[in-house]
Amino acid sequence: MIRKAKAEGLGVTCSVTPYHLALTDVMLNGYDSMYKVSPPLRSEADRMALIKGITDGTIDCIATHHRPHEWDAKTKEFEYAADGMAVEEIAFNILWDTLKEYISIERIVELLATIPRDIFGLEVPEIKKGNKAVLTIFTTGGHHTLSEGNIRSMSRNNPFIGKKLSGKVLAVINNGQVHVAE
Repeated sequence: MIRKAKAEGLGVTCSVTPYHLALTDVMLNGYDSMYKVSPPLRSEADRMALIKGITDGTIDCIATHHRPHEWDAKTKEFEYAADGMAVEEIAFNILWDTLKEYISIERIVELLATIPRDIFGLEVPEIKKGNKAVLTIFTTGGHHTLSEGNIRSMSRNNPFIGKKLSGKVLAVINNGQVHVAE
């Protein structure tokens, strides 16, 4: 529907989450509430259709849909558990691990930062002397494994804990603060 609307010249945009690009409904077989998200995870065919939408420009941007929850919101019966994942701090890793064989790192940066700014008419931060830096410094080399010991979020509703993912965020600079990754 989005592809058709864009072909007709309608001003529509859409986004996708890192976890919808990386995971499928197979993860729901065990009723693990860590995988309960809205909209729900879908089939491998649907996941690949999302990747095609990324590669052909139908999907405009990637939004983390970061939904941190306290422990008891996710540790109850599946139907009563809160939906969402706390993935903001490893969104880059999930995306690079999932998409590196389909799109360039430049395209991932566009989808995460440049295009959303254009859609919402936000100012592009300029890197120059006297400005406060707003940067994420990363490398596509190496790997990162999120562990209980290196999570910065107070929430732990993240099914990627303990999984080795490609790439590494080295530092985030924002609001005059430098956060160096571990």
